[in-house]
Amino acid sequence: MEDYFGYQVVYQMNITDIDDKIIKRARISALLKRFREDFLQGSDMARLVAFTAEAETAAVEALELARIKLSEPLPDKTPSRIKAEREEKQMELALKESQLQKTRERIASATASGNFDELFNAASGINGDLLDEREGQYVTDQSIFEDHARLYERLFFEDMRRLGVRDPDVVSRVTEYVPQVVDFIQKIMDNGFAYRGTSSIFFDTTAFLRAGHDYPKLKPVSESGENDATEAEMAEGEGALTVGVAGEKRNANDFALWKFSKPGEPRWPSPWGEGRPGWHIECSVMASDILGTNIDVHSGGWDLKFPHHDNECAQSEACHMQHQWINYFLHCGHLHIKGLKMSKSLKNFITIRQALDELDVTPRVMRLLFLANHWGKPMNFSDQSIEEAKERERVLRAFFGSAILSYGRTTGARRRA
Repeated sequence: MEDYFGYQVVYQMNITDIDDKIIKRARISALLKRFREDFLQGSDMARLVAFTAEAETAAVEALELARIKLSEPLPDKTPSRIKAEREEKQMELALKESQLQKTRERIASATASGNFDELFNAASGINGDLLDEREGQYVTDQSIFEDHARLYERLFFEDMRRLGVRDPDVVSRVTEYVPQVVDFIQKIMDNGFAYRGTSSIFFDTTAFLRAGHDYPKLKPVSESGENDATEAEMAEGEGALTVGVAGEKRNANDFALWKFSKPGEPRWPSPWGEGRPGWHIECSVMASDILGTNIDVHSGGWDLKFPHHDNECAQSEACHMQHQWINYFLHCGHLHIKGLKMSKSLKNFITIRQALDELDVTPRVMRLLFLANHWGKPMNFSDQSIEEAKERERVLRAFFGSAILSYGRTTGARRRA
């Protein structure tokens, strides 16, 4: 946009390093390290085998409960989007069951051979989940969460630079903005758009609508005008570590601005008690601080339209007392593998680093792979798509090589003449 159109662009990137998934992943990493050093005393095979057996049972039971829930019939007049969501969840469950079966086979092989390291690595996923369930509340060192986020931030920027992607003009991190988050929430409360619940400070969507605002702006509503959010969308909006808050909300669409501290989570002081920012408020505060009360373009994945971006807009407009915070949104499509979105939770992903180092893919091929797909549509990552991108690179390289050679000959002939 700067080079071709001549626009002056300030590109800000928000790093939400107090995210529920980051908290859980950091906790599990710390617990696995402690598990090996303390409980297993380095290499106690018998203890590892016994604990892994418990974790296997827990993992199988969890998937069985999920299958029972997804097998329950839907009402006759269920909206098509909820039916589609059910089908996707069933596909995800099938993938998880297949992955667990492969994990159990690796565990059996490592157990039979008596290879401690192989067993520890094979079982780290299910053992980590069980450890977090039992001992996650005892993780109190906040540096664990910060170190985890900084590690993956560094790896991300290294990968982007290998692809030739320019750094943002501004990088903002939630951990550096908590006091501003508290002030932002207080303004929303003072303006009458938030209330205190048992577990959180919630945004009041009903009061927001009564004041003449629109919500949601990005997600289509039903013919009756109701916001038919699916169960998965509402759960995603509250975060992976939040459960059982529906009863304390005034409206099902209300969402957490500030979450009161629970054991095993990072915490900061606030007028309402120790806690941490909710997911959506983080981006609103950082973007408003750097870019102001009206922003030209906001981007993100298409799945963030609702609830994340809708909630961002609502709370920002409630704080700034205006009716438009973002002028335009650019929502990009996802990478898919075998019909499902690439996801760490599904373990069906490949990193840029792996693609460049292990799949014989150059940064140029990777860029051509993305350029060949519409930015707003899903893209299937497969061996075929990689080979097609490699072929495009060969064609372009041959063309420009011939053009340069031809130009050199023409220039040389003119000089001799």
